[in-house]
Amino acid sequence: MHRHPNSVAIFQTDGRVKFTYPGGKSEERGMKAGQAIWTPATKHLPENLTDSDTEVIVVEMKTRRRPAPRSLLTQTRHPTSSD
Repeated sequence: MHRHPNSVAIFQTDGRVKFTYPGGKSEERGMKAGQAIWTPATKHLPENLTDSDTEVIVVEMKTRRRPAPRSLLTQTRHPTSSD
């Protein structure tokens, strides 16, 4: 199983995929080449149900960066005029 943040999937080939989610729930989905879908953040295990490769471009949305811990900020060496 793996996870994705919010993303857009753009299918390059026709296909059929089974997605299994935590807890055992699963669903099958068909897709057409050129189709684009929004997918909310999720954890899943995909399984290709066809005899050929399924190609998809996944564009993952950036998540907000967490600020660096203050302890790291104070340990950073800053150049001075004597360097």
